[in-house]
Amino acid sequence: MGWAAKVSPDKKELWRYDCKEGEEIHTMQPIGNDEAIMLINAFPARIWRFNHKTGKTIWEKEIDFHVNSTHIQSRRMRFTKDNTLLLCYLGENKVVEYDTDWNIVRTFNVPKPWAAIRLKNGNTLITLEDERRRRARNMVTLRGHTDSEQT
Repeated sequence: MGWAAKVSPDKKELWRYDCKEGEEIHTMQPIGNDEAIMLINAFPARIWRFNHKTGKTIWEKEIDFHVNSTHIQSRRMRFTKDNTLLLCYLGENKVVEYDTDWNIVRTFNVPKPWAAIRLKNGNTLITLEDERRRRARNMVTLRGHTDSEQT
């Protein structure tokens, strides 16, 4: 994706980020009314939390993906209600949960993670990319254990 934006219900563009050469955006999440968090795939990749009304950066963190293409670095990340971040390492076959100090809380070793979200019951739902069939498979994990897999 070459840009990200916040658009009002009447389709007015309120804020926009245009990718620089070599950047891709595959995930962005609103936080409240004025803030958002965005992962920018690039060399180096970075996660950026910002206030889109004021234009101020709240924090920014470089992420070291060990792959040779921006396109397979990551697809999705999610900020949780517990102030942790679930980050899918698509090309590295894992989902890592970080705390606010960037310490690793846990790692889920799964093939080609596309997205991960924390469910209300505390489980983590991880969607996987399946290259052979070009569709996703779902895996629900509870405290790091696989509970079920659907194809």
